[in-house]
Amino acid sequence: MRKKLKINEETKTAANSIPVVIGTCLCGRLIEKIIIPYYEKKINEFENLRFEYIWKENNEFTSDTHNRLLRKIKEKYNNKIKGVVIIGSDDILPDNVLNFYNNLKKEDAKSLYGIDDLYIYDVFCNQMYFARKIDRFKTGAGRFYPVDLLKKIDYILYKPGIKNGLDHNAYELCKVYGYIDIREVPNAYVIDCKTDKNITPLNRIVGPKDKLDSWGEASHPLLSEVKNHFDTNIKIEDGCYYSVMIIDDRLGNIGEIIKMEGSTVRALLTKNLIEVISKI
Repeated sequence: MRKKLKINEETKTAANSIPVVIGTCLCGRLIEKIIIPYYEKKINEFENLRFEYIWKENNEFTSDTHNRLLRKIKEKYNNKIKGVVIIGSDDILPDNVLNFYNNLKKEDAKSLYGIDDLYIYDVFCNQMYFARKIDRFKTGAGRFYPVDLLKKIDYILYKPGIKNGLDHNAYELCKVYGYIDIREVPNAYVIDCKTDKNITPLNRIVGPKDKLDSWGEASHPLLSEVKNHFDTNIKIEDGCYYSVMIIDDRLGNIGEIIKMEGSTVRALLTKNLIEVISKI
């Protein structure tokens, strides 16, 4: 695993005035109350970055929300961007990644870019994992899509009506249009926080052997704020009971709200079978 490199502090060195847009979709996760204000403030430190987000509507499929986000960007910027970087509303990009996209030159912004190193933070257990089998071809968190590609597909990057597998689906479309290689963002990583609502459960990405004793470069300062926020609002404790909603029919009727003990809640959260509503 790499040693953490020193971040270039000169974020105000403009590549030129055409921005890169960082975009995400909100689905009512508790973590969004921390992540969104963080990006709204952080992006202002970078001259050539913009931040855009939209809310998921009712029973809208995840891919349709993402396509709606891209249409919003198209209408707002009228193609006067270098491209779009998609993140989840529970993803943390470190400063060196933002700095890379801030200083991305127009002539270099014609390719796909992605991030190889993925860390997974389990908020409820306060554990960090390193996804050893994941690289930039498999994860779309922090992936850059150039504006020339977006214009060719009219900003419809994802197949309508799908809930999971968006990163793979988007890359398959990119390959159809000749965007096969994904260039590496150098010395980069992204942290995916697993909390009360997750599209992909933790146990589908990492296992016990991937747990880190020392977090190293993944010790992002925002993590303590995330942990404190969840400890204050939804701290999952043994012996306490919680109101949860079933979101997988393997457990029962989807949408059914039931009472559950803390240790069971934590176990089922990692399998993405329930969402926590409140402590009882």
